[in-house]
Amino acid sequence: MSGVSVSPEALAAAAVDLETIAATLEDAHQAAVPVIQTLAPAAADEVSVSIASVFAEHAQEYQAVAGQALAFQGQFAQNLNAGAAAYLGVENVLVYLLRSLDAGVTWTWGQLTQQLISFVAWPDSWVQLVPGPLQALVVGIPFASIFVGAIPFILLSTVIQNLILALGG
Repeated sequence: MSGVSVSPEALAAAAVDLETIAATLEDAHQAAVPVIQTLAPAAADEVSVSIASVFAEHAQEYQAVAGQALAFQGQFAQNLNAGAAAYLGVENVLVYLLRSLDAGVTWTWGQLTQQLISFVAWPDSWVQLVPGPLQALVVGIPFASIFVGAIPFILLSTVIQNLILALGG
């Protein structure tokens, strides 16, 4: 699977550049129209008049194609702007979701820690929760191993925070 890296700011800048180029091309086309379409025959003979007529026809075809090219370019610039807006919207949604997820993980970790601390604060109470024959096994568990189960929460929170930073949030 291939990945795509898109910068909405770069897309928007490219669209502005395209619009600037389009305006320059439109000015050049408009300046060329009178010169091309009103080409006078070199002489009063039939051949000169025919050649001038051919140039006038080519000028009309050129103007039609140039108009289509400018319309295509304008649509392309609009699509770039729409793409930039779409990518920016997706980034904003992802940052929001990741922040929500991070808040949930942080809250869960806080609740888990609070429960473990209150539970471990009374060693006799948690030993009493274990059925009689297994109590000897529980008493031998080191205090630190109780918190080993929380490591995935810490790692997940770190990964989520790094994703938020990577997305520019």
